Amino acid sequence: MYSLYLLIKQSYEEVLTGALESDRMKKTLRRISKMNVHWKQLSYPSPLFFPLFFSMSNGNHLSNESLEMKVARLKKSWLKQDEARP
Repeated sequence: MYSLYLLIKQSYEEVLTGALESDRMKKTLRRISKMNVHWKQLSYPSPLFFPLFFSMSNGNHLSNESLEMKVARLKKSWLKQDEARP
């Protein structure tokens, strides 16, 4: 029974260090925490917006709107906002 525990413990540690690369993640988070953050308001979404937005909105099935329709609607609203700016 003790050997089974050791195998489970070893595989758990290997997953944490190998798959998640926890040491590398810790170093990266420490480095990021020391950086200065510069916020900039964009008139259009950045390239990182779409994967994040649509992965979040895919879980929300309140709409039967297709992905293409969502993008077209969002693009139209951004263009309208841009035209309204002085």
